[in-house]
Amino acid sequence: MADLDGKSEDRVVLFLGPSSAGTSLVIDELASPPGDEDDVTTSDIDESLEASSHIVSRGPLEMRYTKFDGSKSSTRMVFTGSPGLPDASGLGVSFLDEIMEHVKQHPPHGIVFVLRADCQYTPDLKYALMAMKECFNNMLSESRLLVYVTNLPSLSTLLEEGIEEDEEQVKRQEELARDVANHVVHYALGPDHLEGFQNFIGQVEENESDSLERLKRSLNDFPLQPLNSSQLRTWQEVKKYLDTAEVDRKMIEGNWRVILDRIEEDLAFTRKYVSDSEGFMGLAKKVACVSMTDALLEIRAKIERAHSMLEFYRKRWKEKDDDLQLLSRDPTGALAKERQRCQAVREQLKNLEAQIHASAEQKRSKL
Repeated sequence: MADLDGKSEDRVVLFLGPSSAGTSLVIDELASPPGDEDDVTTSDIDESLEASSHIVSRGPLEMRYTKFDGSKSSTRMVFTGSPGLPDASGLGVSFLDEIMEHVKQHPPHGIVFVLRADCQYTPDLKYALMAMKECFNNMLSESRLLVYVTNLPSLSTLLEEGIEEDEEQVKRQEELARDVANHVVHYALGPDHLEGFQNFIGQVEENESDSLERLKRSLNDFPLQPLNSSQLRTWQEVKKYLDTAEVDRKMIEGNWRVILDRIEEDLAFTRKYVSDSEGFMGLAKKVACVSMTDALLEIRAKIERAHSMLEFYRKRWKEKDDDLQLLSRDPTGALAKERQRCQAVREQLKNLEAQIHASAEQKRSKL
C-alpha cells in the first residue's frame, strides 16, 4: 500500500452507478487522462479481472497524483466497474449477484458510486442502494464509500439562473453535490450517517481536471486493507437471509465485530481528514488573499463537522460494543434484535418493489 515515499501495492477500487452517470468514462479518465499521458502507466491487465458482461476492469496501473502540499506521489490501482446499477428495466439488482461474485474474488479497498447531479431519485435507485448495503453486510462506511457527482451545472448555467458571485456559484455546486451524496448515504449507509458526511466530490465541466485530481487523492485515502471477502454476500444470499432470518450467535458476533472494525476505520479516516484539512489551511494562510477568505471559512466549517463526526463514531463504537456485551449476557435478546432488523428491511424493500411495479405499469399504460 501507499507509504510516505509514494511506494504502493495494488489497490482495488470498485465503481458503481447508473449507465447514464458516466461511470465507465470516469474509469477511462483515471486510467488514461486526456492530454496528460504521463499521469498513468498501464501494466499488463490481470486476466482474472477481464471484463464480463456487466463488469469492466482496467489495470493494474500506476496512478500518479498531486498531494495537498504540491508534491507528487503514486499508487498502483486496479479499477473495476459495473455501470447500470440500477437501470430503468430493473436489471440493476438482478446482476448484483454477478457483481458480488466478482467482488468476493477480488475484494475492493473502496467503492465509488457515480451519479449525475440531475439524477432522478427513483425507487429503482433506492432499492439498488439498499440491496448493495445488505450485500456488503454493513461493511460500507464513509472511509470505504466515495460519492462522485458528475454533470454539475456549469458557471454559464448558474449565471443564467441569476447566480453571479463566484462564492455563491461554488456554494451552489457544492450544495447540489451534497444533496446527491446524502441520497446515496441515506440508503447505502443509513440515515444516521448523513450529518457530517464529507467523502464526496463534484465534477464541474470548467474544472474537470481539478475534480479528477481530487478523486485520485481520495482513492489513495481508502483503507490499506481490502474488505473482508468472507463477509460479502450475493443478492440471492441476502434475500434468503432476510426471508428466513436464520440468525445464530456466532454469525451475529462476527458481523458486529466487523462493524466495530468499520467504525475504527471511520475514526482513522476522519482524523486524517481533519489533519489534511488543517494542513491545507496552514499552507493556504501563507498565501492568503481576499478571494480565499470564504474558502478558508468553509474548510474550517468542514473541520468542525468532522470533529462532530469523531464524537458520533465514538458513540457508535460504544453502542456496538454494548451490543456485544448484551450478546454475551442475553443472546436471546440480541438475536431477537437482529430478527427485527431483518423484518424492517424486508418491509422497506417490499414497499419499494410495489412502487417499482406501479411505475412500470404506468409506463406500459402510456404505450
